[in-house]
Amino acid sequence: MNSALEEMTRDFRRDEAARLSDAWKNYRRRVVQRLVAGEVVEQAEVRKLLEAAGRTIDDLPKDVDNQKSRDAMRKRIKDATDAKPKLAAARMELEKLKAERQKFIDDITPKIEAAAAVADSHNAVVNAAQSCVLQLRSTCGDPGLQKEIDSIDDDLRDLLGRESTMALVSSENRDAHYGATVKEIRDGITALRVRRDTIVAEQESQ
Repeated sequence: MNSALEEMTRDFRRDEAARLSDAWKNYRRRVVQRLVAGEVVEQAEVRKLLEAAGRTIDDLPKDVDNQKSRDAMRKRIKDATDAKPKLAAARMELEKLKAERQKFIDDITPKIEAAAAVADSHNAVVNAAQSCVLQLRSTCGDPGLQKEIDSIDDDLRDLLGRESTMALVSSENRDAHYGATVKEIRDGITALRVRRDTIVAEQESQ
């Protein structure tokens, strides 16, 4: 093939490629994109532009779907581009808040540890005193006080048992038929506990 023919062939192919590209762009703009937008396109114009672009009527639905998909992807890309500055600002705010949280933790931790140490110290004092209380009660030489405590404990067990039995009765029936009795039992339990605490305190003081 001589050089003139080769050049003519290249020019022809280049011109054909340009023609097809222009025809495709024209078809996409005047048919596909309008259909995607919901517009009505004249049948004669559709047929003419399909033929120029080397497409068929069977290709048209696929081209419309493809255009919709591409439009959606471009929108996602645009949304992502628009979101990047907001993302950067949000990350800066997040890091700022994290730093503030860490500073708060750093500031409050020593205070918490100090308060915990004070609480532990007082707790140790209370626990140590509790064992002393038990020893004071057990070593009290007054047999009358211990006998009275034992009697109160027996009475308490009896009243607590009666209270538990009353609890099995429905609230409506209990209030209607046993209201006074329930109140008496509870008042009795309270009085016995107060008396017991008083005697224990007396044991501890001797």
